[in-house]
Amino acid sequence: MLLTILARMSNDEQRLQLLQTLRNKLSNYNLDWLDIRNIINLFSKENQIRWEILQFLLLHMNNLTKKIDIEDYIYLSNQSTNDNEHLKVRLFEQIYDKLNIQNKNDLERIIKLFQTRQKIEAIIRIKRSDLILDRPYEGICSYE
Repeated sequence: MLLTILARMSNDEQRLQLLQTLRNKLSNYNLDWLDIRNIINLFSKENQIRWEILQFLLLHMNNLTKKIDIEDYIYLSNQSTNDNEHLKVRLFEQIYDKLNIQNKNDLERIIKLFQTRQKIEAIIRIKRSDLILDRPYEGICSYE
């Protein structure tokens, strides 16, 4: 229902105002990652408003318990960061624990999103003690 109301609004300012009005109640809505993806798509690509909305939703959506699929993460990253490497890294750090990483291929796909692969591989090493990155900068990962 929230998505329908936001979609009917004519501009970003109105959508943002509604989200800010509902900020304390956003956790009561049963939004999932697909809903967040669809909300982000309602906003303009011209500036960093998509990034700001994503940050706002991540802050106020306390009931996001489901893991985010790699496809959805890649899409959110591409749609909300405007290819800003710093923002991509920040988003990765924020969402890492919610990523549904199931295999080596998932990790390689994530690492390929970044130009600063060394930093991403270091974050993965820190957060995943069961992971070994064999060849830095190439994104070759393996599990023990």
